[in-house]
Amino acid sequence: VTVSGGPIDKLTKCQYAEAADAPTPGPTPDDGPTGLLVANTLGASVSTCTLGDDGVDGCANAGPSLISGPQGVAISPDASVAYVVDFNNELVVACAMDGDGYLSACTDAFARAFSGGPKGIAVSVGGTSAYVVRSAATQGDEMVTKCTVQGTTVTNCSAMGPGPSDAPSQATGIAISGGTMFVTQNGAGAVDACLFDSTGTYADLDCCIRSVLPTGTVPFGIAISGDGSTAYITDFSPFTNGAVIKCDVDGDGQSLTNCAAMTVTGATLNIPTGAS
Repeated sequence: VTVSGGPIDKLTKCQYAEAADAPTPGPTPDDGPTGLLVANTLGASVSTCTLGDDGVDGCANAGPSLISGPQGVAISPDASVAYVVDFNNELVVACAMDGDGYLSACTDAFARAFSGGPKGIAVSVGGTSAYVVRSAATQGDEMVTKCTVQGTTVTNCSAMGPGPSDAPSQATGIAISGGTMFVTQNGAGAVDACLFDSTGTYADLDCCIRSVLPTGTVPFGIAISGDGSTAYITDFSPFTNGAVIKCDVDGDGQSLTNCAAMTVTGATLNIPTGAS
């Protein structure tokens, strides 16, 4: 990265990224978030749930899909399409979504270039780009792949670069909020928040803040509320009795604080691995 004088050091680079023309934050809902989609690896399903202040209520199967190994889910800005990554088949499935979070008409979105299997997906605020975390042979070398989104198709996928590599780590989930990319680190029990660069299209992996979650948490999927104030993280650790962790996003837009498990009612979240 260069500015009008040549290369810049890490501190200046991070400050520059923070002040840059990053993606515009999404709309701020008047009454806060109301729903959550959760991918369930063990159940080969996606759950739709209602969000309360301290609980995830009324979780139910979101409907039919083509997915045998769902590990991440993202929603289009207009909430009409859900994109689900299928780890087993190394592809992305696009489904129509109704106002209650139920899915139908699921089709192959034609996204490829996920050798090793995709784990998490996020869609840009403008709805034109998707960012996919994929597996790698060496833990900590996971790649972030950027794709072009046009309705229910996800194409032109190419690697952006390695995920945050502070050991021990294993990038799994991903979410976009304003000018920040949040990446869950499964092996480290943490979330990295990385700033986008000056173009607003690349998350600067030298500008990450790591938030360590409560001891024993195995984070997988992550979703950020529309106003950017709250993070919802699926916890892989309880396995057949999945949990969701709720955290406040600090005023810096990156650090997570006040993290606590939410109560979950309705259908069991079976190894919850993605959230949106």
